[in-house]
Amino acid sequence: MAKKQKNVKNGTTSSNQSSQTTYATALANNKAEKKGKKGLTDYVLPAATIVIALFVAAYFLLSQESEVLFKSQEMNLWIADDTFYDMYKIYPGGWLSWAGSYMTEFFYHPALGVTLLMLAWAAIMAILSFMYKLKGWKILLTALIPLMLLTAVTQTGYWVYLQKLHGHMWVPTLGIGISALAACICHSIAKRMPAIPAIATRIVLSAAFAWFGYKLLGMWSFAGVMMMALPTSLTSSKQTEGSSKSGIVSTLLHFLPAVFAVAFIYFVPRLAYDTIFEQTIKGEIYHAGMPTFRYGYANLHIYRLAYYLLAASFLPIMIAAWVPQTFWKKNLGKVTALVMLVVTFGYGTRTLLDRWNHDQNYHIEIAMGNAVDRQDWQGVLDALTQGIKVDSIRPTRAMVMMKNLALYRQGRIGNEMFNYPEGSRQQNIDEYYKYGDAMYPEQVFKIADPDTMAIEKNRFMWNIRLSQIAGKKMYYNYGKLNFCYRWCMEDAVEFGWRVDDIKMMAQCAMLKGEDVVARKYLNILKQTRYHREWAEKQEKFIGNFEAMRADPELKPITYLMQYGNRLDGDNTLIEMYLLQTFAHGNGADPYYQEMTLISAMLMKDIQLFWPRFFRYAEMHKSEPNFHMPRHYQEAAYLYGHLENEVDISKLPFDQSVKQSYESFMNYNARVNNRIITQVTKEFDSQMKAARTEEERAKVAKKIDDEFNARMREEFRPLYGNTFYFFYYLMRNQKTN
Repeated sequence: MAKKQKNVKNGTTSSNQSSQTTYATALANNKAEKKGKKGLTDYVLPAATIVIALFVAAYFLLSQESEVLFKSQEMNLWIADDTFYDMYKIYPGGWLSWAGSYMTEFFYHPALGVTLLMLAWAAIMAILSFMYKLKGWKILLTALIPLMLLTAVTQTGYWVYLQKLHGHMWVPTLGIGISALAACICHSIAKRMPAIPAIATRIVLSAAFAWFGYKLLGMWSFAGVMMMALPTSLTSSKQTEGSSKSGIVSTLLHFLPAVFAVAFIYFVPRLAYDTIFEQTIKGEIYHAGMPTFRYGYANLHIYRLAYYLLAASFLPIMIAAWVPQTFWKKNLGKVTALVMLVVTFGYGTRTLLDRWNHDQNYHIEIAMGNAVDRQDWQGVLDALTQGIKVDSIRPTRAMVMMKNLALYRQGRIGNEMFNYPEGSRQQNIDEYYKYGDAMYPEQVFKIADPDTMAIEKNRFMWNIRLSQIAGKKMYYNYGKLNFCYRWCMEDAVEFGWRVDDIKMMAQCAMLKGEDVVARKYLNILKQTRYHREWAEKQEKFIGNFEAMRADPELKPITYLMQYGNRLDGDNTLIEMYLLQTFAHGNGADPYYQEMTLISAMLMKDIQLFWPRFFRYAEMHKSEPNFHMPRHYQEAAYLYGHLENEVDISKLPFDQSVKQSYESFMNYNARVNNRIITQVTKEFDSQMKAARTEEERAKVAKKIDDEFNARMREEFRPLYGNTFYFFYYLMRNQKTN
């Protein structure tokens, strides 16, 4: 009986042990499952969301800004040379600009450059997430930093030509990234210490970073100083260990280093200015290393909005880290988190879309300019028209000049010059259209006289000029080498050495036989990562004019160098200077002579046109397959009817040229009176309200401008590809 009871007891014990084992296993599995789900929501899903966002950002950068990114590295220079670095180290943040220039090189291959940029942004988010111990939705807040960095890149616009801070595309990313890394190291050291030593450590390290960081990073070091000084959490047990202070006092102690940080940020730049950086402008010491947006009298602060919001983006990250996790688990906390995400990303995305430069002409100009640099003449025309209806293009003078150059180099200009729209639209410096009077200083509006106010406003206008976009290219490709070299040198003085300028200076010197100068510039380019091969190719032309004459790129330029070795004034009106020079020229080479004919046509100068037309025809009369290009025929046929000074009855005009002229004139007779009547009627009330001759003249000008605009729109679909349309309706085109 006792034995039986013992067996029963043992059986019960064994059963209980088995039950406990099963329960423990189930509990462990349940915990593992919860941990897996928590890991999924805390890290995997936020990280996946960020990776997708970075891929989207990369896609849009490459699809919309590849040409701009490539241009940015052409307007940049980096060589591994001590003398080159010495140019940077004399300024606060010089090392950062030097490093940014190095990274900008990789935009030579836009996909590679964008990939590196995305990796850098991912690293910044990872560092911040680790430093602030962020989980779940909080990790998403770190994406605000890349969002503002993306805004800083995409708002660049015409500043790609005018930005004085080298490496400006990369400087903000490197500045924030290095500062965040330094702060992360600081907090990793401090968190292993009790409260008071930890606070002292943060103060000492932020002081050191303020001094050395300012020398290397400029104002971007301020971000690192503040991240070091501000706590990453207000609930860490290590930081309160051994402290009997109350909760409020303990919290205040956490923020004590921030008081010192503000003092460091204020005094360190002043001390550095007094002791080290003597060449820095004192008014610039607190934003040394930030891209400059000053042009003449205009200081366009709107471009700094992205940088102000970049600084503000750290605030929601810190709030999420400081507020206890227990609050975020409550319903109020969940609503607060949702509102924080929606508001911050909503405003950030709106800022990105608002500041992203989507101007069509700007992107076309950049793409056309890059194609000109490659001597890809069909690429120039493709960039002008790809994906766009030709009739919808309203070009700038830079676009028109690059188009004409491409057609001229291909021998197609006489037949196709007016197949593409003409125009003189001003470059879209969108701030003045978008923000209007807010862009001007307050004192401008205190001027009583309207005319004086207009003059004063013009002083503060940012007017990008042809010389800065395509002027040097035009001078080089049309053989005006002294002028090209002059503008390259002026830009080097104003904006620093850039690959784009050095290439043209080398070629100008080479074509002029200045071999020592050419070799000097080519030796500089041979030290670069991506332009070494180009420089080595050019070396074979030094001192070898026959080789230049045999080269497809250089040969046409040698035929256009028919002028004295001089440098006179163009008053920055590059297009007019070129037209005047060629129109009054008279060369013995057919290639040069055609340019004189084209220039006379574009100037609408009949007296200059006829001698050049007949000389051009004389030069080609022995060619068996020569046919006078259509636009030259149109100009001769029109001028012959306008003045009757030249008998054109025996000239062999194409029948299509005669027919298009008659059709144009007949159409003009039908629509001219109708449109002028409509326009006059619309402005009738304004004319009657005018009291002085000056007011009536202004209204009359409005009538004339509106009449011409409507006539252009009426005639463009039928006759926009003729010289007649250009002569009569393309009026008051202003070069810049």
